[in-house]
Amino acid sequence: MAFKSRVSGLDFKPKQKKRHPVRRWHWITLGISSLTALALLLSAKDKAGAIPNHNALQQLPDQIPEETAAAHTLELPIPKLLRTAIDKSNPAAPRTAATITDRPPKATPNLVPATSVPSTTADKTIAKQPDTPKGPTQAKWDLVEVKSGDSLTALLKRQGLNSKDIFEVTHADDGSARALAQLFPGDKIWLQISGNGTLLALRRKLNETRTLTLTRGSSSDIDFQATLTEYHLERRIAHATAVIHDSLYQAAVKAGLDEKLIMELTGIFGWDIDFAHDVRSDDSFALVYRQYYKNGEKIRNGEILAAEFTNQGKHYRAIRYTDPNGRSSYYTPEGKNMRKAFLRTPVDFRRISSRFSKSRCHPILHVCRPHKGTDFAAASGTPIQAAGDGLVVFAGRRGGYGNAVILQHAHRYSTLYGHMQRIHKGVHAGARVTQGQIIGYVGQSGLATGPHLHYEFRVNGVPRDALKVTLPDAKPINARYLSDFKAKALSRLAQLAVITRTQLASNEDDDQTIR
Repeated sequence: MAFKSRVSGLDFKPKQKKRHPVRRWHWITLGISSLTALALLLSAKDKAGAIPNHNALQQLPDQIPEETAAAHTLELPIPKLLRTAIDKSNPAAPRTAATITDRPPKATPNLVPATSVPSTTADKTIAKQPDTPKGPTQAKWDLVEVKSGDSLTALLKRQGLNSKDIFEVTHADDGSARALAQLFPGDKIWLQISGNGTLLALRRKLNETRTLTLTRGSSSDIDFQATLTEYHLERRIAHATAVIHDSLYQAAVKAGLDEKLIMELTGIFGWDIDFAHDVRSDDSFALVYRQYYKNGEKIRNGEILAAEFTNQGKHYRAIRYTDPNGRSSYYTPEGKNMRKAFLRTPVDFRRISSRFSKSRCHPILHVCRPHKGTDFAAASGTPIQAAGDGLVVFAGRRGGYGNAVILQHAHRYSTLYGHMQRIHKGVHAGARVTQGQIIGYVGQSGLATGPHLHYEFRVNGVPRDALKVTLPDAKPINARYLSDFKAKALSRLAQLAVITRTQLASNEDDDQTIR
């Protein structure tokens, strides 16, 4: 059927549609494209050492660790024909160039494209590993000492920790924050910090038996968990004995005593022996005391359980006893208290600058009159102790005494402390004090030519010589506990006897060797 063309107006008959044959250049083009893609892939394999294994992607993190940030990156152009095939097989795959690094990160055994996306539950779990800090056994402990004025926050900031770690530690549960808030200069805190500055754990020794440890949870998102470790101290019995030749201190050190034990020894017998003037050569001592161990290691020396001191041929023995109420003190084998009701000297003095006297020429007033007390010369600021338990009846300025304190003890006794630099805080009229409590500090207020303590001991209001007056004994052991005390004292006295005999035998052997 013939019809007229609308375009050219020419008449023509429709011809049968024919299929065009595939031309040769189409095959040539397809072959070249395929060869080009294959060559590029082989080139990438040579440079990277291996083509990424997509099966391994499911076992690796979805982020390249920071160590690979500086690695060389090579972008590969993907032919359109291959890109189409990839898009059809995996529509979710990102259309970006593959990334190949020159060196793999230490934590990954294969090369991972930076754009890989995990698709399983295992992927999500392992993907958090780069953010998880190392375990406590993989980082060393660093010791940090608390400085004056330090708070826990200031101490942690000085170590370069971030605000999140500091907040979690200072707001820890289980009372940990309160235990860490009270810091004192010289306290020690151990820290575990990872290489990237993350706090892994914190440890503080609360006392010799308790240690607090804060440890981060299994993930960096978990707060610190507190653990309180209790250590059991093993108690052992030790003994020491020595003969004094040069000084008590040197003899005690040679016998293995530390300063604390030496001070305790002199404190026990200080009521009966003046260790500054009465100790002589060939005096001796023996003592039984405790030692404390933790995990087989000695922690410290403990309290003296029994002691004997021989001074100028006279023997003094003391036994420690703790009553059922927990009160401990030292008693003679008969149950009398070793301590007296008053301290003979209430200050650590250098010398006695002026003694009790009925007539003395005053160094400032230049008049002769009685000196009713004893002057103990000491450095300014030396603490002054209450000579005995009592009530403060006066505390303030008192004429020539300067800053002074007067204590009333029971009904018959009173003591006065003059020329103080200052009175201790809390010591005021009406306050009660105990023996040995600090009530003030040595000075030279009032009529004084140098720093010293003017100390008066009065009986029924009459001044007495504090160095010579017979001091009343403290309360003896309660009658209810006397039988229990004597039963326990027998074993301690037996130990002292064995130690003393051993010392005497040793001295005799030394004498025979010298002869």
